[in-house]
This record gives sequence, C-alpha cells and structure tokens, in this order.
Amino acid sequence: MKTWITEGFESFRRGEFGNGGQNLYVSRKGVLQRIHQFDLNHNGHFDLVFANCQNHHESAESYVYGLDGQRLAALPGQGAVAGLAADLTGDGWTDLVVAGYYDMAAPFATTDIYFGSADGYSENRHIRIPTPFAEDVCCGRFAPGERPSLAFAMPNYHCVCVFRQEGHSFEWNRFTDLPIEAALLTAADLDGVSGSERVCVLGNGPVVSFMDRSTVYDKELYRLAFEIAKNNGIPIQTKTAVAGGNDAGAISVSGKGSRVMAISLPSRYIHSASSVVKKSDIENTRKLLKEILKEIYD
Repeated sequence: MKTWITEGFESFRRGEFGNGGQNLYVSRKGVLQRIHQFDLNHNGHFDLVFANCQNHHESAESYVYGLDGQRLAALPGQGAVAGLAADLTGDGWTDLVVAGYYDMAAPFATTDIYFGSADGYSENRHIRIPTPFAEDVCCGRFAPGERPSLAFAMPNYHCVCVFRQEGHSFEWNRFTDLPIEAALLTAADLDGVSGSERVCVLGNGPVVSFMDRSTVYDKELYRLAFEIAKNNGIPIQTKTAVAGGNDAGAISVSGKGSRVMAISLPSRYIHSASSVVKKSDIENTRKLLKEILKEIYD
C-alpha cells in the first residue's frame, strides 16, 4: 500500500495523477480544484458551460382589454388557466377572478381577485385565496340570501373547493372541500325555467307524453290516463317538450302497428350519473299504472 503525503503547492506539484486527475489542479493556496473544460462539439476548442435555471418566480401577467382592443391593465398572476368576471360585491362594478394553477415555483398558487372600481383594476383593491392547481372556477349563489360564492375545480386534490363570502369578503381559511371529481364547472339556476322550457315538474305527478321524437301517442290512451288520474285523485302532468324517445317508437310500428302510451317519472339530470326524483311522484306513478292496467284489462 502506497501512501502519498503532500504539503503545499510545490510538494503536490511533483506528484502524478495519471488520467484520473487530468481535470484536477492544486491552487497556490494548496486547495485541490477541478478544471471544468468540455469540448461539446468536438471542434478542438473548449466550450464554456454555465449551469443556469429559470427564474423560479416568473409569473405571466393577466391582461385586461377593452372592447376597442386597448389594454386597460396588466395584473400580477400566478400561472392561471381559468378565470371569470362577475359582480361579487353587488356594488355595480365587475370584479375579476384569476384562478391560480401553478406559478413555476411551488404548488401553492393562489387565486387573485381584483375588485372593480371607477379607477379600474389594480393591486390596491385585491385579495388572494388558496386554490393550488385550480383548473376551473364558477360563481353562483348556492344558498338563499347569500352573496355570490366561488367554486374551484381542483382534480389534483379530488375535490371542488367552495369559498363563501363571510364578513367583509372571502377569507383565506374559510372554505369547504366537496368530494367531487371535476375539471370543469358552471353554475346556473336550472330550476328557474318556466313555460314551454319546462319538460316536467317534480312533485306534479306522473308525466304523460302526447308526442316525442320517435312517437305520436294514441289520443284515446292519452285522454284515458288523464281521466283515470282525475277520478282517483292522482296528480298528473303533460310532457311539454317534444324531445327524447323510448321503446314505444319501435313498438308502435311493429307488425301492423300498435297503440302506445308513455307514462314517465319526472326527474332532474336524466342520463347523468345521478338523477333526482321526488318520492311522492314515485308513489303516484305506481298508483296511476295500477288503475290504468285495471281499466285496460277489465
């Protein structure tokens, strides 16, 4: 076993490193250092290599434009992919919500809310709430009498995060996480439609169709359903939209043709993962079918 003992530059200089030390040298202070020299393109000249990284706090601004194409404001942002404009405070000015996703630094981006005013938008009227990796946002009044709330789709956290206005405004640590997987959101008063836009109404009993996209139903059977319902005190309603269809379309044209009648259960959000019905409609539909079968087969 060979042991090298060196002291200072001159003593170390007399030693041999072989190929293993071809990028090493000892400074005059006796410090062992490496020589970082690389010929990256093999042209015989050493190239300079700088180990740099991006600015970890780079954040693209959010720009506000008028209808004439003029830029009205450049507001600090945090890598947003969604946003909305709404009057959150009820003061008549449109407020901007820029939903933060990822700001290239840490996965704790926040949503910037810029409140509108006669002076435009600026950081002087601005708050933030935590919504890391928010992919969408919507605004709505989710309870009677409350001010507008904000809901954020946060699929990375397997939830929809809802901020309600309490006190003067939204608060950083006041929110509710709903266990809903969503990447897109919207909010609307779907129950507020009226007239011909309503297909049926929950609580008004079974729905009888006179026509849909596949069938024109038998007039006598249609009238019979309403007559039986009236005689037995069963609430009943007409399907007001000519839409949809069912197996009656094929049955009505089979063979020499068949008389058909459609009785449906009123529900919300049909063809979705979850529908909403009213228990009284289920019971009244069962009663109506029982009485109709008695009449037809007597």
